[in-house]
Amino acid sequence: RLNDGFLQEAIISPTITLGIRKELTELDVAFLTDLGYEMAAAPVPEPSVILLLVGAAFLVLPRRKR
Repeated sequence: RLNDGFLQEAIISPTITLGIRKELTELDVAFLTDLGYEMAAAPVPEPSVILLLVGAAFLVLPRRKR
């Protein structure tokens, strides 16, 4: 399968190239489906950056003592 003009290697391939991220190919999805796994239709949403910053601010900022 072509990915950005380059041939994508299947995840089940026994080689790992440093600095290269592998993504699921049609072959990977097919063998995982054969093994009984179900593929999610959409990726899980990540929390927004603002929510993470607000949460970090509550943890880092000193609290007022009464």
